Amino acid sequence: MAKTHTLRSIVGEFLKDFDPLLAEGQVPLNRRELRAAMVFAEEVVENVRGGTKSNPIGQPWFDSIYFEVVRWYARRYGDAMHRNPDGASKGVVLLGGAPLSLSFPLTIFGPGSEPTSRRIHFPNRLRDDETALTFLDSNVPLRRFTKKERAKLKEDISSVIQDTRELNRALRFAILSDEGQQLANRAMWTIAHAVESIAAGTPDRLALAVWELNFFAELCLKVFLHGQGVRPPKTHDVGSLHARAVEAGLTPFDSAALMLFPSDREAIRFRYGEDSSPGAANVTVLYRTALALALHATSQCKRKFLLEPDGWIEVRTIGALARGAARSNRWNADD
Repeated sequence: MAKTHTLRSIVGEFLKDFDPLLAEGQVPLNRRELRAAMVFAEEVVENVRGGTKSNPIGQPWFDSIYFEVVRWYARRYGDAMHRNPDGASKGVVLLGGAPLSLSFPLTIFGPGSEPTSRRIHFPNRLRDDETALTFLDSNVPLRRFTKKERAKLKEDISSVIQDTRELNRALRFAILSDEGQQLANRAMWTIAHAVESIAAGTPDRLALAVWELNFFAELCLKVFLHGQGVRPPKTHDVGSLHARAVEAGLTPFDSAALMLFPSDREAIRFRYGEDSSPGAANVTVLYRTALALALHATSQCKRKFLLEPDGWIEVRTIGALARGAARSNRWNADD
């Protein structure tokens, strides 16, 4: 008599071995479920009855797998699955010469095409249903500023959100080695740390921000090199990394803008507070330049798939996943 295994047990055995690999690759908990389900579908599933292996998301057979993966992670990590979300980011703009921080979502959840599904949107700019000024972290009495200053503030917020969201999409869906993915994972929280340093506005934090922005640009250039199959040189010098990236196929970035970045030695001096801050206005210019360079580099990485401007992935709700699992919860080992 052929031995039978439940889908739950098969997925569980797979995850016992695969989750440690995701941990070694520094994949955040909240990204592991979908990553693990996709790899299981690609590497373990050989044939599908009543469906296709291509574009698995949304198909009932994949729903069954995804439900068991979600269940396994919920039982293993509990509330920790929701304590490290990366669905939001931060930015900084100037108003009256003062740095103001802003917080905004990178992913937005909305209804799906049917009651049993929902869509995860990955917008690449400010959406029509969003208002720029609502993302400011501080309640600023804007009526005290001129109409021109308020218009410039809205324009700057919109631009920062657009560049950051585009960057997130480029990093999230790039085809990278494990080492390259580790650098990509660090890039978004590095820029968030830089924003916090700029918003603090003190000389020591502004000096630290110069190092953080330089490191952020360094990470994204090295992500591009990894995407090209090139091992990056061990340097913090953005100029030399850019030159190496151009040799590997990168379209050159503006040479005058590159001159804003410190040298390798200067960057380290800023890191340890050995050089004085160039001031909030200059550091904010460096921030916008680093963001532009990072986007320039990562947007030229090969991607797993392309998304429309307000691109989305449609997934089934937990209730629908449970029903799918109930329909297909046993596999025969001889199939």
